[in-house]
Amino acid sequence: MILTNPFQFKICLYPQYIDMRKSWNGLIGLVQNGMNLDPFEKNLFVFCGRSQRLIKIIYWDGNGFCMWMKRLEKGNFPFNPNKNINITKKELIWLLSGIDTRKKHKAIIFLIQNKNAVQIQVECKLKIVNLPENLPADIEFLQQYIRSLVNKHNALEETNANLVKENTSLTQDKQSLTKENEIKQNKILKLELQIFNFERKIFGRNSEKIDPSELYFGFLFNEAEKGINDEEKIFDGHSETIHVKSFARKKVGRKPLPEHLPKEEIIHDIPESEKICNCGHELKRIGEEVSDKLGYIPAKIYIERHIRFKYACKHCEGDERNEVGKIVVTAEMPPQILPKSHLTPELLTYILISKFLDHIPFYRMESIFLRHKLEITRATLCNWTIGVYERYQHLFSFYKNILLSGRLLGIDETRLQVHKEEGRSDTTDSYMWLIRGGTFERPVLLYMYRETRSAEFLKRYLKGYNGIIQTDGFGSYDAHFRDNEYILHAGCMAHARREFEKIWKANKNPIARNILNQIRKLYKVEEEMRTLGLFQKEMFSEIVRIRQEKAKPILDALYLHLQDLTTKPEGTLDLGKAIRYSIGQWDKLVLYLSHGEVYIDNNLVENAIRPFVLGRKNWLFSGSPVGAFASAFWYSLLQTAKANGKDTYKFLLQFLKGLPFCQTPQDCEKLFNDSIGWG
Repeated sequence: MILTNPFQFKICLYPQYIDMRKSWNGLIGLVQNGMNLDPFEKNLFVFCGRSQRLIKIIYWDGNGFCMWMKRLEKGNFPFNPNKNINITKKELIWLLSGIDTRKKHKAIIFLIQNKNAVQIQVECKLKIVNLPENLPADIEFLQQYIRSLVNKHNALEETNANLVKENTSLTQDKQSLTKENEIKQNKILKLELQIFNFERKIFGRNSEKIDPSELYFGFLFNEAEKGINDEEKIFDGHSETIHVKSFARKKVGRKPLPEHLPKEEIIHDIPESEKICNCGHELKRIGEEVSDKLGYIPAKIYIERHIRFKYACKHCEGDERNEVGKIVVTAEMPPQILPKSHLTPELLTYILISKFLDHIPFYRMESIFLRHKLEITRATLCNWTIGVYERYQHLFSFYKNILLSGRLLGIDETRLQVHKEEGRSDTTDSYMWLIRGGTFERPVLLYMYRETRSAEFLKRYLKGYNGIIQTDGFGSYDAHFRDNEYILHAGCMAHARREFEKIWKANKNPIARNILNQIRKLYKVEEEMRTLGLFQKEMFSEIVRIRQEKAKPILDALYLHLQDLTTKPEGTLDLGKAIRYSIGQWDKLVLYLSHGEVYIDNNLVENAIRPFVLGRKNWLFSGSPVGAFASAFWYSLLQTAKANGKDTYKFLLQFLKGLPFCQTPQDCEKLFNDSIGWG
């Protein structure tokens, strides 16, 4: 637009706010292309920034272009590029000085440089007063008139001071309310995320898997908007082609029955009278049609009756025998799993499998036995389970040696409610700990019951161990193993990923999506190595080489991205919590890069502790501390067999049958190795 004035030249204001980083060359281009004017005319061309605190002016003086720039320390230039205005010469001077003529009072700060080059702030106030055209000639009247003006001025000054004070108070109230509103908004977002997680936990799927097409689907329709957000370009240097698995159509119809099941053939034939053709000749069998049905034989409970023959000498009635008084000789009873009870290895195997693998509480087993017209109370079942544990637990000192035989220990813990703990109420939380050790080919799992969540007992239990422990970010691990020079502490990428996965599923946050994409690439590298069988072959040096080549660049870029996010507003609430967790655990998360025996996450331990959690939902609590110790003992045996891919029923039955014959820990270790197939 053009500001008209009584001068011989025009003052032209550019009709839009511009980027004030432009030099005189860029400003000349705006005059030619944006204003369609000749910059070589002797006019002033004025440009203003969006903040309205900085202006630039260019002018052609006949020999070259001159450029002025002015920046206000307070206030802004009252330019309005949307309409034309007429100004006077004095108003132009005020305008370019930053004085708003629309207001009667305007405070402007000029920066003046003295001889010592020290900046001095001088505040000038401009007051416009409308005086009468014909002032009276009487001096006394003029003095009186001036006094009235001064009084009005003082009153206005006082009113203005009160208004300034009130404005300051209102500004503080506004800032306080804005801050309070921000806190409440953050709390609302946090509560909404908690509600989402609770609803998902109760009604939704617990799986953390995300379909790759879900992460990449949004890119199909936002190509124009994608360039606006720099988040999408952060990892371009580490991008890869994502191969989404194609859809595989399921075969329609029933699946064939397993071949290993025993078969009972039932023959169906036509009557003999129908085997004669109408022509009088006998029909010949040309084939058969076979259809399989699935049958079931209920569990059978029987009495195992032991009959021991007794012998005596009818001739001497024992008088001539070497052992005086031994008249009757009875066959010896073989060692029993629990003497003076009805318990057999077969029955105990069924009870332990039902309790610790099928998660059936003892009160339900009691009703199952009642259907067979057999009364076995839950107290009896509990006494049998605890009794066998107490009778043979001293033979399992070898178990710790097998557990610590490898270079890696995965550790996790979960809540457990135990009654009758000394000095504690029945509602107090105790904990079941799990340690997964051994070697890759022979994994060993140990469940341990403790009253607290402190990892201090692990410090004593692992005394002398030289290797690596892998855990989540629980602080007690770091507190007790930080100064142990013989133990390295690795983190769990799944826990870091889980925080971003929750945010992504709750509100589709694009930052969380990008981070999940990068973590997905890390797991892709691990999947490739599993496909090559590098873990089974224990080729740890090759695993380290591949991780350094493919995973390390992704992790380096991801770390820089997370560090950058901590300086942005997104670094608050749950996203900020997830970012801070990852950065705080970073040294532990990347330890797997240089140690091939370490996994990228601790999922093997979490998968092993999950059966305990499922069982806890059914039997709810342990009735006593000794019951909790017994549960940990049986969980350890059964989950170790399961981790080694063994038939848990066959393993446990063979082990319980041989257990009464063990006299030393060496005997028990040999029995354990034979039962689990280690030899």
